[in-house]
This record gives sequence, structure tokens and C-alpha cells, in this order.
Amino acid sequence: MNIRLGFGCAAALLIAMMFASCTKVEMEAPSAKFGGEIRFGITKNDFSKPATKSASESESKVLVAHDPNDPESFGLSMTVVDGIQTPKSNLPATKGAQITDVNAFDVAAYYFAPDQENGLLYFADQVSDGVNTTGKQYYWPMMGTMNFVATYPSYLIANGIQTIADDNGNLQPFSYTIPEDVTAQQDIMVAVTNGIENAPRSQSGAAVGLNFQHLLAAVQFKVGDMQFIQINSLKITGVYGGEISFEHDSSNNTWIPSYNSASIVEYDLSSVISETSGLIQGDEITSNSNSSILLVAPQTLPEGAMLEVDWTEVITGVKPKAPVKVSLAGQIWEAGKTTIYSLAISGTEFTVEIPRPEDQDAHYIMLNMSYDLSDPDIIENVDQIDITARWKTDDNGNDVSGDTGSSDKRDISMKFNNEDDDLSYTQKQGYWTDWQYLKKITIIADESSEEVQTVVEGPTKVSDGNLIGSTTLTLSGSALSTSGNIMLFIDENNGVTDRVGELIFKAMMKSGKSVEIGKGSFKQLCPSWNDENIGVERIEDGNVHPYGFNYSRKVTFSNPGNATSSGFLGIGLFRYLDRRSSESAINNIIGNATNNGFITTTSKTDNVFWLISYSYIDTIELNYNALSNVSGEAGDSDGLANTLALYNFTGGTSVSQIEDDIIKAGWISTSQSGTVPVDYAAYVALSRNRMYELKTEIYQNDGSETKLTNTTFSAVLYKDGTDGLEGNDIIEWFLPSISEAETLVETGVDCDGNESVIDDLNGTYWSSTAGSDADVLAYSYTFANNKYVKSQTGNRGNSNIVRAVRKKPTAN
Repeated sequence: MNIRLGFGCAAALLIAMMFASCTKVEMEAPSAKFGGEIRFGITKNDFSKPATKSASESESKVLVAHDPNDPESFGLSMTVVDGIQTPKSNLPATKGAQITDVNAFDVAAYYFAPDQENGLLYFADQVSDGVNTTGKQYYWPMMGTMNFVATYPSYLIANGIQTIADDNGNLQPFSYTIPEDVTAQQDIMVAVTNGIENAPRSQSGAAVGLNFQHLLAAVQFKVGDMQFIQINSLKITGVYGGEISFEHDSSNNTWIPSYNSASIVEYDLSSVISETSGLIQGDEITSNSNSSILLVAPQTLPEGAMLEVDWTEVITGVKPKAPVKVSLAGQIWEAGKTTIYSLAISGTEFTVEIPRPEDQDAHYIMLNMSYDLSDPDIIENVDQIDITARWKTDDNGNDVSGDTGSSDKRDISMKFNNEDDDLSYTQKQGYWTDWQYLKKITIIADESSEEVQTVVEGPTKVSDGNLIGSTTLTLSGSALSTSGNIMLFIDENNGVTDRVGELIFKAMMKSGKSVEIGKGSFKQLCPSWNDENIGVERIEDGNVHPYGFNYSRKVTFSNPGNATSSGFLGIGLFRYLDRRSSESAINNIIGNATNNGFITTTSKTDNVFWLISYSYIDTIELNYNALSNVSGEAGDSDGLANTLALYNFTGGTSVSQIEDDIIKAGWISTSQSGTVPVDYAAYVALSRNRMYELKTEIYQNDGSETKLTNTTFSAVLYKDGTDGLEGNDIIEWFLPSISEAETLVETGVDCDGNESVIDDLNGTYWSSTAGSDADVLAYSYTFANNKYVKSQTGNRGNSNIVRAVRKKPTAN
């Protein structure tokens, strides 16, 4: 940084005579004027040079690589630029109140007579705005040379310029104590220009160039890859500071620092840090204003030099358990250069892992989605997590999830699918049930007669959609530290486009901030519609089932009341009540499934205390072979009617479920043959529908108290009457008839034209059409060359794939 100083001309002889009598005092200017008066000027181009990267440094040197998965680490990179500058004018910066304008500096001139080794102090003065502040005028001597020493700011001259040069102009070591308080630090610049010949200058009045050098180095901090981070404290420890000595090296006109009197110090920058959470990359954490930039001794940082940082994530409230320390040992702080450290502190990765499931089919879906709150350190800063399921919307809240033309698109509901049994009984069996109805059966026995009164209450609705939970779930307490599963209850997609849903995790932090910590997505496909407005399921589940009603299994159960011993006076009251209670419970289970001889019962009579004679069900026999003749129930054309008839053919329940319910009612199996049949094809197709859960409670009243003796659950199709209980069954998804199956189409891509993951279609599928044979055959179809083709009739006991279909709603 060059400062040019102009001097006028004077008579050489007079000057020489005056110098002879001057030793330690500033020489007076001669009264005679032999040239232009001395004036001072600053060539501002020398000051206004912008900061540039050091030629020896790269753009940015990575000192510490940041690991975003470690909340207590951060990245640190370093850039070195030439100069120590103010932000407004790009001029060299200083601190303190003595000199606030860079145009003011102190200068001392030393005259060296020809052939003299020692000079004499010609003057020492302060320059401001181009002129010396004392108002004195100085002139160039006519012979000899001049040396100049200038300092900026005037801190040094206030203590005597002789701290840098003696009265003879010899440069000497000096000391400077760097305050540890950043706001009290002072910059130092020194310019030394020697051997200026006086004769040419006295004639031309040309200015003298002064090259100012910063004796200190500067350190600044900026934002690297860092958002929503508030820096709480910033310290540099274990570096040389305090009293630093400087000695001039005449060989290259530089000042060499010495640390003989120095101490190991700490610089705390916390007081000069303002709000950092809203800053972006490149912004200043500590500015290079006069009160904030850190001035330090030039040095190679010793072992033990550390950078210590503490911060808080303003959104999450998370902070390191202790300030994070990084070694700075071996780094070089160069005089006259600013070392800029950029901090990279990524916010804690709060991402909850939510794997995306495979695309879902168009019917009523119960979708299990898993989540993982894997980092216990994160959870420590969370009060609760709210989980929301919704159809995807754009920024304006407009539905962009697809399903154009859907007649019914209800909100997505959900429950925790965990060991606490949040799912209902029928949901655990795989049925999409959203309401629960309760039916109570009370058996009232009169011990004085054989009269047994059965009172049936209901069914009445006891929940209104509560079985499928809500659109928002909450995790709190011990649940925050676990992984888990959520069961989503997704309404059917009966529209003409696919739709996309989202599962969103939002955490309420202990800081009071709310932050989204995870988002999952899922897709539900629409049916593949044909020209007759019948749509088929899109995804092949691969499970196989028998058509049904071609079984050889037989099972016999006995009344559990028979296990009660009888006295010599008869069977006694308690045995009587047990038998009648068991009989009433079983009547509720088997319902009208006694049609066609599937269920037969045997009865017996007995006495109560020799006084009362009564009849009761003694055994129950299930004969699956009796369900064979369904040829009149399943025709060629109407799959919905076929499926409904096949469903009601067994009394409106799964044939395998009847056995389970009888056993749960306490009846004892005394003999059995053949295998337990799996759910049959028509019932599997019906399970794609929305159903309700019927809870049946059996009570026994012995005249003194009423006790609950048995509870059963079943999934039941809604009816089209009042409260979904009376009237015809509502069936949306059904097993197609053989003629309907032949018209089905499969595009192989999403309904909206985008490619989608759809399993290859292959194998043989059941229709709902029975064969002409009364008890053996039924029709199936295959998919080949993008067409569904009618197959020959096959044995009903064969296991084929089930693909359900539905009719397009009239609203579409």
C-alpha cells in the first residue's frame, strides 16, 4: 500500500548547517524558502486495491470434512486473502478512536548528509487529508538523502516514533501488545522508504512513495454450508498473543515477529457474533468492521491451537453436548493477510425412514407402512411426533393425487399396527372394517320351570368409523424411541386415474419449534376398465384359492354343558344353564348355515331335579360335502349376483370361520376327518369390499346375576337399508362371471399413461360361474397375449388365482 509524500525545495547549505546542531529534537524548518513548500498527498489507487486470494493459496482448503450424519461434527474450510480491509471502502482497516480516517498517518523524516552513516531527525508530524496537521512547512534539502518512516494509525507516534527508529533514523525492534478483547484491538501498519536523493526531489517536488505493511494478521469467520444454525460461542485458544516483538529485516524490507515475550492466549469472539440463523453461504459470522475482525500475531499455529464452536439448531433446538473443538495446529497466519474460516454445520438429519411400498390395488386397501426413529439422541429433543396421512396436494392445497371422477374419495385413516392390538379382531383377519355393531344375546333361565327366555338386543352401532382410527396419529413418551408400523385404511379407487398419498411425520421439538422430519409416499392404482365399464384389479397377489363347495371334511362337536356332572336327583341347575347357554350361542353362530345339510344338529331331553323335562342341542355336525350343488346359484352372465349367491349359500360367513367360532363358543370336537378348507374364491373376492364388524356378546342370567359367557366377532357386508343393517348386501368388488371375464382388459401401464410396477399376469383365474356338473366343476379363465380367455371347466377343489372386478360408478 503506497503513500506518496511531496516535499518542497530548500537551500542545501542552510539545511546542512542546521543539522549540525540538531540531535534529539525535531529540526525546525528554515525560514528562507528555496523551493515549493512541503505538501502531502495520498495516491488512493494504492489503498483501494481490493482483497485478492493469496497467490500461494487455493480458493478454499478443506481442513475438516463435515459428516452430516454426526450432529456433533462440523466442516471447516480456509481461504487466505491479501489485505485486511473494511467492508465499505476496501481500504486497510484499523480499530480504536485515535485515528478513524485512513487518510491520517504519522511520518518521520531523517536527513543523511553525503557520506554520513547516521541521519538526523528532520521532522516528525501527522498527515491528514494531504497536509501535516501542525501547519508547519518543510522543504527538500539540496543534497544528501532522506529516509522516511510512517506509521498507521497514530498509536505508535503518540508513544514516540522512536519506538520504531532512533534519532539517527536507524530502525530498531519494538514491541506491541495485542489485546485479547477483540473490540479493543488496534491495527498496525508501517512504511519504510530509504535513500531518497534530495537533489532531484528538490527540483521536481515529486512525491515519495510509502509502502505500508500490515504487521498483524487477521482472522474472519463466514458461513459455509450452514442453515438455521445460531452460533452461540466461537473461540480460538492455544495461540501466540500478548506482547509481540517486531524486528526489521532490511534485506527485503519486512518486519519479523518474535514470540520471546508472547504468551498463549484465548480469543473469545462470542461478543461480536450477531444473529446467524438466517444467514446464507458466504455471509459473515464475524464482520471485518473495525469492531469485529480479529487481529492476531503472524505465526505458525503451535500444537494445542484449537477452534472451539458451540451452536444451536434454531428449529430443532438441538445443540452439541459440549462445544466442538477442532485443531488448528500447523496453520499459518500471514502478516497482512486475512484467513477466512468457513463453517459447515448441517442441521440434524431428522429423517424418519419410511420405505415406499409397492403400488397398491384399486379395491379397499389396508396398507402397512413401517417407520424407524433410529437416533435416540434426536428423540431426546422431541416432545411428540404427529403422523398425518393425506392425499397429495400442491402448494395451493389443490388435490394432485389423481382419481379424477371418483365418486367417493374419503380421507385416509390409520392406526398403529403393533403389539398393543390397536387393530380390531376382523382387521387382524384382513377385512376392511370401519364401523362396529354390537348384538347382545341374554339367556334368562327360570329355575322353577323349563322356560328359557332368549333376549336379543341390536345390533346397534357402537362406533362411527372409529375402527379405522383417524388421519393423524401421535407418538410420545417411550414410543418416540421405537420403530413401528402404521396400518393405513385406504378407500377404494373407483376412478379413472391413479392417486398418490403421503405419510408425513412432524416433530414438536422441546424448543417449541415444529419441523417436518420425514415423508413417505404410496400409490393406489385405478381399475383397468373395459368398454362394458367393468374394471379389474391391477396387481396380481399370487395367492390361490379353491372355488369352494367340493369338500369331504366332516366335524362333530358336543355341547360343553355335558361336561357338568349330574346328581342322583337329575342334572342340576348349573348344568341346565350351561347347556341352554351353549345352545343359544351356537344358534347365533350357525345362523341359516343349516341350509342344504351343511350343518346338522342332534337333540336330547333331560330333567332338572326330576321335575322339569327339556330338550337341548347335544351335537353339531359339519358336512362340507353338502355344499357341493351350487350349479343353480352361479350362472354365466352376472358375476355380482353369482358372488352374492355363493356368499349367502353358506349363511353369509366363511366356511372355515364357522369351525373357529364354534370352538371359541366352548363346544368340544369329538371327531373330524379331512382337512380344514381355506377361504373360497367368492369369499376372497368379497373381502375386497368395505365391511363392518359385528360383535356378538352372549350373557347368561341365572335369576340372581347376569354374566358374559362368550364373545364372537365377524366381518359382515353392509346392507342398503337403514344404518347398513337391513336390505340387500352392498357388493362393489366381486368375482366375475365367465362371460364378463372374457371382456376384461389389462393395459399394462397406469390408467393415466405412466409406467407402473404391475406384476406379470399369468396362471389361471376363477370365475363365479359354476359348471353344469352339480357338485364338481366350475369355470376358470387365463390371461394370454393381453387377453382373458375362457378355460375349460375345472375341479372346484383346484386352487386358482382370484381377481376381483367392479362396475364403474354411474357418477363416472
